[in-house]
Amino acid sequence: MQGLNAVIAQSFKIDSLNNLINKSASDTGRINLLIEKSKLLSAINIDSCVLLSEKILQNAKRINYYKGKVAALHILVKNYSLKGDFKSAREKLTSIEQLVRSSKDSTDYANLYGSSGIMYGIQSAYDSAIYFLKKAVGIIERNNYIPELINYYAELGIDYWGQSNYPEALKYQQAALKLAEEKKDVIGQAYVLVNIATTYMSMGDTLKSDETYKRSITIAERNGLRNVEVYASSNLSTNAISEAKWTDAYEYGMKAAALGGALGDQGIQAASLSKAARDSSSLFHRRIRQWERYYIFKKICSGYPFL
Repeated sequence: MQGLNAVIAQSFKIDSLNNLINKSASDTGRINLLIEKSKLLSAINIDSCVLLSEKILQNAKRINYYKGKVAALHILVKNYSLKGDFKSAREKLTSIEQLVRSSKDSTDYANLYGSSGIMYGIQSAYDSAIYFLKKAVGIIERNNYIPELINYYAELGIDYWGQSNYPEALKYQQAALKLAEEKKDVIGQAYVLVNIATTYMSMGDTLKSDETYKRSITIAERNGLRNVEVYASSNLSTNAISEAKWTDAYEYGMKAAALGGALGDQGIQAASLSKAARDSSSLFHRRIRQWERYYIFKKICSGYPFL
């Protein structure tokens, strides 16, 4: 029932945006609304997000709308990276570099560095990711632009996690969570919480990890954040396996598999099915192994931070 409520919540948001898009009287206003829709789609289906963002980019180019072009390109850098298409991500990043050369807004440069850091982080090039993200944070802190600061603090937490520097990871993750709570940004809280939980998981603190994953799922279910649900559920399954809680492992694994399939993340779908199968029949095991042979995993799904 909760999963259904999440889908309804997200569908309601998209329907509301569609109504506003249809009523928009200006091209720029319509593009701004489409950008918000694309951000929502990123949490539901990455392929749909990419397709819409490419259309937004073309429309923004047609009317030479600078902010629309830049926003669409940033969304594409991240989502192409998540798909493992780093060639396309790099091309979009180069387009951003060309656009911001004429900008006098320092936050444009900060976000260029930020997207560079995100792309490198997804490739596990953590040193490069941290270098660019700290450049972005330096500019954003001076301008006190809180929404992007939450995002970049969280990304730095992921990259320090990737270097197994868990104290530094928690420092940035807790800073991001504090800002998100102060701004009552529940969406930001959900994203940060799932990464804090993963850090606790890597530190071997299963109790704190489980509690924090469950907090992120509660927020995700209320706001239709399917991507948060799938990663949190998958890693709760992993935690349960480590403690031989087979029923919990199966239930969370199957939930993550269903959500992963709906999200279009076939790698996590297969991996989650595999986790669920560890306490099931040998026939089911064989069927899951067929899934795992068929799909090439683009992400490490067990204990990997949500991006």
